[in-house]
Amino acid sequence: MSWKAAQTPVRLNLSSKLPELIKQFQLLHASITVEADRSDLGQVIAFTIQDAGQRLPVMSETTIAVQTHKNGYRITQDGHTFQIGESQWDLAYGLLSLFHKQAFRDVRDHIRVHAACADYQGARFIVMGEKGAGKTTLMLKLLLTQNGFQVGGDEMVLIDGKGAMPFPRRFHVKSGYSTLFKELRPSIEASPKFMVAPSRWLYGFSPAEAGFRWNIDHKPIKAIYFLTPNHNGRTLVQKCSGLEMLKHIMPLSYLSTSNDQLKIPRLCRLVADVASYHLSIGDLDGAVAVIRGHLAC
Repeated sequence: MSWKAAQTPVRLNLSSKLPELIKQFQLLHASITVEADRSDLGQVIAFTIQDAGQRLPVMSETTIAVQTHKNGYRITQDGHTFQIGESQWDLAYGLLSLFHKQAFRDVRDHIRVHAACADYQGARFIVMGEKGAGKTTLMLKLLLTQNGFQVGGDEMVLIDGKGAMPFPRRFHVKSGYSTLFKELRPSIEASPKFMVAPSRWLYGFSPAEAGFRWNIDHKPIKAIYFLTPNHNGRTLVQKCSGLEMLKHIMPLSYLSTSNDQLKIPRLCRLVADVASYHLSIGDLDGAVAVIRGHLAC
């Protein structure tokens, strides 16, 4: 990354040029307005914002501006410099970082966990795993399966002592995966994208733009799955103890340096009350059948 953050807040002498692009969206309890001085930055900004349905009350409002200059871009928040960078790729992730920072200011009772989240017939489950384990692939499969499934997110879940809420972010889908889901391919390839390698793209896919229901809410958790890949093999499942699952959860959790450690006992109690499984994922249909069987009980 070529971004560098301002060491101290710097007040800019903003130009009188009016923004050519303005977008407004809600991210959890934050109402965020994004302004850009060039309309051709629309795809970059579209990659970073989302359109999931949310009924959370708005607790904060902010305006984030993108200004171009000869060496790249400058992001400001309410008139103060946040980051300066060169490429559109860095601009996108600079915006995402700032959006998340703003959203988490108003979320104080949750632990952030790197996980996917979905429901089956109203019963919530979360799916964890290391990067590349197959969380996004499984969520896209469930999205197409429907028949009682509703997908909330593939990246992050906010967990408290009572349940979980998916964090709304566009699904980051690599170009090769669009061939696995032919029904989704037109929608995925119409999504805002970035080239990450020659002839390889990363798409910012929105279920809502593809015509699926995409709502963010808080519900009790019925099951937790820790995902490991079993490429070209069968899907296998094994029940595990709450202690084993905690060993998986903690390395995938984001704990701040403030008081997040005080939330760990609540996380322990939550895990102790739900069913935990190791899911070695091979064929996707087998994974869907396993989850449906567990949650239909």
